[in-house]
Amino acid sequence: MKQQFSRFIASRCWLQDKLLLRGGLGISLLLLCGVGTASYLNTRQLAANRYWVEHTYQVLGTIQDVEDGLQNAERGRRAYRLTQDQEFLQIYRQGIQGTQASLQRLDSLTADNSRQQQRLALVNPLIEQRMRLLQQSIQLPPTATEEQAALTRQDIQMQQGIQTLLKTMEEEEQTLLQQRAQATNIILSVTNLFNVLGYGFSFALLTLIYALLEQEIRQRQRAEIAIKQYVDEVEDLYNHAPCGYHSLDAEGRLIRINDTELKWLGYDRSEVIGRLYTELLTPNSQQSFFTNFPKFVEQGWINNLEFEVKCKDGSILPVEVNATALTDAAGQYVRSRSTLVDIRDRKRAETALRTSEAKFRSLSEAAPIGIFMADAQGYITYTNRRAQEIGGFSLDESLGYSWMQFIHPDDSQWMLAQWQADSVAAQGSIYNDVRFLHRNGIIRYARIQTAPITVSIASVPMCITFLNAAPDKLSINSSTIWNGQSPSTR
Repeated sequence: MKQQFSRFIASRCWLQDKLLLRGGLGISLLLLCGVGTASYLNTRQLAANRYWVEHTYQVLGTIQDVEDGLQNAERGRRAYRLTQDQEFLQIYRQGIQGTQASLQRLDSLTADNSRQQQRLALVNPLIEQRMRLLQQSIQLPPTATEEQAALTRQDIQMQQGIQTLLKTMEEEEQTLLQQRAQATNIILSVTNLFNVLGYGFSFALLTLIYALLEQEIRQRQRAEIAIKQYVDEVEDLYNHAPCGYHSLDAEGRLIRINDTELKWLGYDRSEVIGRLYTELLTPNSQQSFFTNFPKFVEQGWINNLEFEVKCKDGSILPVEVNATALTDAAGQYVRSRSTLVDIRDRKRAETALRTSEAKFRSLSEAAPIGIFMADAQGYITYTNRRAQEIGGFSLDESLGYSWMQFIHPDDSQWMLAQWQADSVAAQGSIYNDVRFLHRNGIIRYARIQTAPITVSIASVPMCITFLNAAPDKLSINSSTIWNGQSPSTR
């Protein structure tokens, strides 16, 4: 009971470990998938934020290019007015062209920002008006100082308005840049947190799973060792059992045989596997096999079937076969499970017994004295011819009856008491002048000598009795006659 409880607890623990192993592995996979998905989404978001950060820097750079273009145009104008050198006029023109190109690029970059588009719609006319003022300033003659001063004052006013709008646009982009940088930092923090928690927990679960797998591997290794030991023990028991084992397929071919039977027959396993079993039997045993094997396949068992098997050296091995059939799920015969017992000693004993019995009967039938055998209750099991003559009964009349039935009533009482006492003591006795009542009414005197048989059959003691007719006693008639009928039943 304790071992069964231990096995039950062990099986429950193993089942719990198995469920925990599967659950932990499933959770680890889910965590890894979740962390991977979050990392992928965060990476995409980081890429988008990086694009917009770069876009913001491009907008800021373009705003600066607009300012630089206007400043270059202003410097070229002033230098040209002072020197009338065409080289400075070229600088002016490059500044105007750069400003116009930067404005177009700025319009394209801020197309997604309505507020910046509104500011750009305000700053474009101011820049165009300032460009006209600069062009007018260049076209004035050097002597038109008052007109030049008026244009300069207007240019300064235009420049302040333009700078204010451009400054506002820069502040907008700086605010967007800070927001996007902050969002990027948040995404990085969340990603790191997901990675640390997800991978950390997954690592812990995988470590636990590894430990459980290691434990299960050790348990399986121990189980495999135990199974191997059990298989080896069963195989050793099968091959070295004190009896023969073999298995026959549906055709009666040997498919398995143990070492004990091989040793009896003197064959190697390769010499008999696949052979018809009838090839190893004597002709008489072959006929018995052909008769009984179909019955065995049909009923699934057979008991106490005797065969004579031919050994490799030509000798004959008598065996007793008991077998059961192994069937498949449909009840069809698959193979036999046959046990063989070497009955050579039993056969020799039976032969010796038959010889002894034949000798005994020959001597008994030729003996000049009467001999009969009886069991412990006095019931006759054998009588010779001389005993039948003395007692006045036939063989059929004596078998199964108490020999006391043939004794004179005056002698039967003390004879029965003495017989029972001798049977209990298992000793022999001699009885003189015992009167047998013959069927023809003649009383015959006989000397009886009993001797117990020490060897018993089926644990029933036997006794052999010798009768010798008394030669000095005359046979006399008796008034008690059997009238030719058998004695009364026991």
